Amino acid sequence: MTKILIIENCRDKIIIIKNLLSILVPEYDVLISETGTTGIKTAQDQLPELIILNESLEDMDTLDVCKSLKSDINTKNIPLIVIISGKTDNKSKFIKIGVEGLVFSPISKLELSTQLNILLRLKHAEDILRNKKDTLQSFILEKS
Repeated sequence: MTKILIIENCRDKIIIIKNLLSILVPEYDVLISETGTTGIKTAQDQLPELIILNESLEDMDTLDVCKSLKSDINTKNIPLIVIISGKTDNKSKFIKIGVEGLVFSPISKLELSTQLNILLRLKHAEDILRNKKDTLQSFILEKS
Protein backbone atom coordinates (compact mmCIF):
# COMPACT_ATOMS: atom_id res chain seq x y z
CA MET A 1 0.00 0.00 0.00
CA THR A 2 1.16 3.55 -0.71
CA LYS A 3 2.26 5.47 2.37
CA ILE A 4 2.39 9.00 3.75
CA LEU A 5 4.54 9.68 6.82
CA ILE A 6 3.57 12.24 9.46
CA ILE A 7 6.40 13.44 11.72
CA GLU A 8 4.67 15.29 14.54
CA ASN A 9 5.09 15.37 18.32
CA CYS A 10 1.66 16.78 19.22
CA ARG A 11 -1.05 14.10 19.54
CA ASP A 12 -3.87 16.55 18.71
CA LYS A 13 -2.17 17.63 15.47
CA ILE A 14 -1.53 13.99 14.55
CA ILE A 15 -5.24 13.27 14.88
CA ILE A 16 -6.17 16.34 12.79
CA ILE A 17 -3.69 15.56 10.01
CA LYS A 18 -4.55 11.86 9.98
CA ASN A 19 -8.28 12.65 9.76
CA LEU A 20 -7.68 15.10 6.90
CA LEU A 21 -5.58 12.53 5.05
CA SER A 22 -8.25 9.86 5.50
CA ILE A 23 -10.65 12.19 3.67
CA LEU A 24 -8.23 13.56 1.05
CA VAL A 25 -6.28 10.39 0.18
CA PRO A 26 -8.14 7.42 1.72
CA GLU A 27 -6.15 4.95 -0.38
CA TYR A 28 -2.91 5.87 1.42
CA ASP A 29 -1.60 4.18 4.56
CA VAL A 30 -0.61 6.81 7.15
CA LEU A 31 2.55 6.22 9.17
CA ILE A 32 3.26 8.21 12.35
CA SER A 33 6.57 9.17 13.95
CA GLU A 34 6.60 11.40 17.00
CA THR A 35 10.25 12.48 16.79
CA GLY A 36 12.61 13.64 14.08
CA THR A 37 14.95 10.74 14.77
CA THR A 38 12.28 8.06 14.39
CA GLY A 39 10.84 9.96 11.43
CA ILE A 40 14.12 9.78 9.53
CA LYS A 41 14.44 6.05 10.33
CA THR A 42 10.83 5.37 9.30
CA ALA A 43 11.33 7.28 6.04
CA GLN A 44 14.47 5.26 5.26
CA ASP A 45 12.78 1.94 6.08
CA GLN A 46 9.32 2.56 4.59
CA LEU A 47 10.05 5.00 1.71
CA PRO A 48 6.72 6.84 1.84
CA GLU A 49 5.37 8.77 -1.14
CA LEU A 50 5.27 12.00 0.88
CA ILE A 51 6.25 13.28 4.33
CA ILE A 52 4.38 15.89 6.38
CA LEU A 53 6.27 17.30 9.34
CA ASN A 54 5.86 19.94 11.98
CA GLU A 55 8.17 22.95 12.08
CA SER A 56 8.69 22.45 15.83
CA LEU A 57 9.87 18.97 16.73
CA GLU A 58 11.12 18.29 20.25
CA ASP A 59 14.18 16.11 19.70
CA MET A 60 15.68 17.67 16.56
CA ASP A 61 15.51 20.90 14.62
CA THR A 62 13.08 20.36 11.74
CA LEU A 63 15.57 21.99 9.34
CA ASP A 64 18.06 19.27 10.29
CA VAL A 65 15.45 16.55 9.72
CA CYS A 66 14.72 17.98 6.26
CA LYS A 67 18.45 18.28 5.44
CA SER A 68 18.98 14.67 6.49
CA LEU A 69 16.09 13.43 4.35
CA LYS A 70 17.17 15.51 1.34
CA SER A 71 20.81 14.35 1.59
CA ASP A 72 19.99 10.62 1.80
CA ILE A 73 20.10 8.83 -1.58
CA ASN A 74 16.99 6.82 -0.70
CA THR A 75 14.81 9.64 0.64
CA LYS A 76 15.97 12.69 -1.32
CA ASN A 77 13.12 12.41 -3.87
CA ILE A 78 10.35 12.14 -1.28
CA PRO A 79 8.37 15.42 -1.24
CA LEU A 80 8.24 17.21 2.11
CA ILE A 81 5.45 19.41 3.41
CA VAL A 82 6.29 21.39 6.56
CA ILE A 83 3.53 22.80 8.73
CA ILE A 84 4.69 26.25 9.80
CA SER A 85 3.37 29.05 11.97
CA GLY A 86 2.64 32.41 10.41
CA LYS A 87 5.36 33.93 12.58
CA THR A 88 8.22 31.73 11.39
CA ASP A 89 11.53 33.09 10.17
CA ASN A 90 12.42 29.71 8.66
CA LYS A 91 10.25 29.85 5.53
CA SER A 92 13.11 30.77 3.17
CA LYS A 93 15.44 28.29 4.92
CA PHE A 94 13.00 25.44 4.27
CA ILE A 95 12.71 26.43 0.62
CA LYS A 96 16.51 26.64 0.22
CA ILE A 97 17.05 23.10 1.50
CA GLY A 98 14.49 21.64 -0.90
CA VAL A 99 11.21 21.47 1.02
CA GLU A 100 8.51 21.27 -1.65
CA GLY A 101 5.52 22.48 0.36
CA LEU A 102 4.73 24.78 3.26
CA VAL A 103 1.32 24.78 4.95
CA PHE A 104 0.41 27.35 7.56
CA SER A 105 -1.04 26.34 10.91
CA PRO A 106 -3.92 26.07 11.59
CA ILE A 107 -4.10 23.65 8.68
CA SER A 108 -6.51 24.52 5.89
CA LYS A 109 -8.10 21.48 4.25
CA LEU A 110 -8.01 23.23 0.86
CA GLU A 111 -4.36 24.24 1.19
CA LEU A 112 -3.25 20.77 2.31
CA SER A 113 -5.36 19.09 -0.37
CA THR A 114 -3.93 21.29 -3.12
CA GLN A 115 -0.33 20.73 -2.08
CA LEU A 116 -0.85 16.98 -1.58
CA ASN A 117 -2.37 16.54 -5.03
CA ILE A 118 0.29 18.59 -6.79
CA LEU A 119 3.23 16.97 -4.99
CA LEU A 120 1.92 13.41 -5.35
CA ARG A 121 1.29 13.90 -9.10
CA LEU A 122 4.72 15.48 -9.52
CA LYS A 123 6.43 12.65 -7.61
CA HIS A 124 4.62 10.05 -9.70
CA ALA A 125 5.74 11.75 -12.94
CA GLU A 126 9.33 12.09 -11.68
CA ASP A 127 9.38 8.40 -10.66
CA ILE A 128 8.28 7.42 -14.17
CA LEU A 129 11.01 9.61 -15.71
CA ARG A 130 13.67 8.18 -13.38
CA ASN A 131 12.63 4.63 -14.29
CA LYS A 132 12.73 5.42 -18.01
CA LYS A 133 16.15 7.02 -17.59
CA ASP A 134 17.45 3.93 -15.77
CA THR A 135 16.03 1.66 -18.48
CA LEU A 136 17.62 3.76 -21.21
CA GLN A 137 20.98 3.80 -19.43
CA SER A 138 20.87 0.01 -19.06
CA PHE A 139 20.00 -0.36 -22.73
CA ILE A 140 22.90 1.91 -23.74
CA LEU A 141 25.33 -0.04 -21.52
CA GLU A 142 24.20 -3.32 -23.09
CA LYS A 143 24.77 -1.97 -26.61
CA SER A 144 28.24 -0.57 -25.93
